[in-house]
Amino acid sequence: MIRVCGWQELPWLTHGWTSRIAGDFRRLPAGAKLNRRLAVKRMELRLLRQVHSNQIHVVRSLESDSGRPEADGLVSGQAGLLLGVRTADCLALLFVDRRRRAVAVVHAGWRGTVHGIAARAVETMQQEFGSIPKGIEVAIGPGIGKCCFEVGEEVAGQFAPNVVAGGKKRCVDLDAANRRQLLQAGILGEKIWSSNLCTHCTPQQFFSYRRDGDAAGRMLAVIGVKPR
Repeated sequence: MIRVCGWQELPWLTHGWTSRIAGDFRRLPAGAKLNRRLAVKRMELRLLRQVHSNQIHVVRSLESDSGRPEADGLVSGQAGLLLGVRTADCLALLFVDRRRRAVAVVHAGWRGTVHGIAARAVETMQQEFGSIPKGIEVAIGPGIGKCCFEVGEEVAGQFAPNVVAGGKKRCVDLDAANRRQLLQAGILGEKIWSSNLCTHCTPQQFFSYRRDGDAAGRMLAVIGVKPR
């Protein structure tokens, strides 16, 4: 698991992004086996039917929402829940409000990024928990980097010019685009952490859909409040 050093000091929080070494999470082992694989104890995983949207789903209790709603972000303050998204080039963003003990996870591909899913997560945390943007910390996990994310003009034109490399090849910097969005939403720059790892460049570490096509596995990004 890849983790944020500053978050490991929080005894109530669990989080991380799996690498290829942890295996393919297209299919999930059940119950205790999954907990062991993720190095967590007595936590229930919640996932989504990811549709490259800007929709955020709030999970308010252990008993509710055991299905997989169509959305690309999960928010909760419920202890014992592990919120997760699966990726294979898209970014997975993790959000923490230490004061409210509220967390969120977001699947941010280029479509979700264009439609402001990171800002929607901040807005949802404000509405649900009274979070203050300056008090929210965000970590951006591994994803396809600006070195490899070549796109056509129809995609490049939907991003701000300062996150698109020029020349014959148009490459989008998804990390920078999401960071820009978070800053505009009121998150402090010093509270945004990036792994700066490109999934496409490092086949020994990460799955990549652009590199491997339908054969690509999936990494899992998770965050949750540990059970009391």
